[in-house]
Amino acid sequence: MLLWGDVLAFLASCISNNKQLRNCEYLLRNKGTELIIELSIVVDVGEPFIKACYNLEGDGQLAAMCYDILSSVKASVQVKHWPNTQAVARRRAEEFSTTPGLQQKLIDYAADCVQPGYDYFENKFWTEFLMLSKQLGCSTQKKLLT
Repeated sequence: MLLWGDVLAFLASCISNNKQLRNCEYLLRNKGTELIIELSIVVDVGEPFIKACYNLEGDGQLAAMCYDILSSVKASVQVKHWPNTQAVARRRAEEFSTTPGLQQKLIDYAADCVQPGYDYFENKFWTEFLMLSKQLGCSTQKKLLT
């Protein structure tokens, strides 16, 4: 619990305050599925972003690696291979089997959660990288433009 020190304080405040306790119960009962789906998509999509950040922080010939690193991040979102999210959505759909198509709805919801971050990535990093590589006459420019 050292790394999650705020959790105990939060739970203690929920227990001591009936209004907060009701709010916590409401969130868990009514928004629990959304919370779990949001967490699972962060795990699935966040990993490539974190790995890319670590790789880009290193020293060396980063310009040569940027295209491959940024491409892998882009592909991780576009391919939609999200094993954690799919497993959570399948499990939640089985628990609430009265709703037809719930698994796909939850996966679509997860994709909607990721879209703003992906749009930022696409506009900020990918576009700026392509513009910078054109300006620098990067040796991978032909590969970037195709």
